[in-house]
Amino acid sequence: MIVWGGFDGSNGVNTGGRYNPGTDSWATTSTTNAPTARDYHTAVWVGNEMIVWGGSPDISGSNEVNTGGRYSPGTDSWTATSTANAPTARELHTAVWTGSEMIIWGGFNGSNGVNTGGRYNPSTDSWTATSTANTLAGRYTHTAVWTGSEMIVWGGQPPYTDTGVRYCAQSPAPVPQSAFSRKTHGGAGTFDVPLPLTGNVGIECRSGGATNDYQMVINFMTSVTVGSASVTSGTGSVSSLSVSGSQVTVNLTGVTNVQRITVTLFNVNDGTHMGNVPVPMGVLIGDVNGNSLVNASDVSLTKAQVGQPVTGSNFREDVNANGTISATDVTQVKANVGTALPP
Repeated sequence: MIVWGGFDGSNGVNTGGRYNPGTDSWATTSTTNAPTARDYHTAVWVGNEMIVWGGSPDISGSNEVNTGGRYSPGTDSWTATSTANAPTARELHTAVWTGSEMIIWGGFNGSNGVNTGGRYNPSTDSWTATSTANTLAGRYTHTAVWTGSEMIVWGGQPPYTDTGVRYCAQSPAPVPQSAFSRKTHGGAGTFDVPLPLTGNVGIECRSGGATNDYQMVINFMTSVTVGSASVTSGTGSVSSLSVSGSQVTVNLTGVTNVQRITVTLFNVNDGTHMGNVPVPMGVLIGDVNGNSLVNASDVSLTKAQVGQPVTGSNFREDVNANGTISATDVTQVKANVGTALPP
């Protein structure tokens, strides 16, 4: 049993303990990187971690927080939960674990009961807002249970109520129709490397230039809105995001070579579905044949195209994406021979 946080009669605390009934003994939980002191927070067990979230540092009914932490008893360590797109600060809310996500709903924000919430995915350390369509009026001190397919909320205040609602968390995110890594090759034109969303990852073999810049283009069936985008695995960062109808363009910088990277679009909404959309990409400069390895075959393919116009069939050999295939491209491929995409 893991006990953590609460009110000690004067203030909220951020200490806790693990109780072993087999030995009738306690071990303290680490405070290194632990969430700030609080009470009226929530905690769920996800199978290998305890996730705590929200609450207030005192019992004054103010200063609520929207931060949290994941505690691993196996390593006695804490990892902060993301605050990007997290629900607003609150206490006296509820939390349930669905088997893959923690759902936060309701609570007191220092002034009123709220009827908003969020779904937290520990695998991606990301949040998706819960729908407010057909939901209850704002409340706190209510109850919530997970049935296996729905969260049922009931009761609460103010005023004391005997109403409830069932929330289905399984509405999927909009499904992208296609994704590409796009580069302009000087005056030769713009060419796209397909990025499959399942199966083998698409490999970007072209250089990102001095600052390692790349561009992802993701297409949906209908117009969408996007809350934000970030690199959720791998090295790199999002420099800008734009949405034009059904097309989302994500500009990346600092994307290092020889890695798998995932860019996640958060809170993608097509008016019917809303959720997070991950887009993976392999980065392996010089892998012109896209087999996840740079070797003599890539060198030979590039040599064979030297002096040829850059087209849709040989643009991968224009490794530096300057619009011509030359000895410079051959040299760049040779310099990367022996590198391979990590598993």
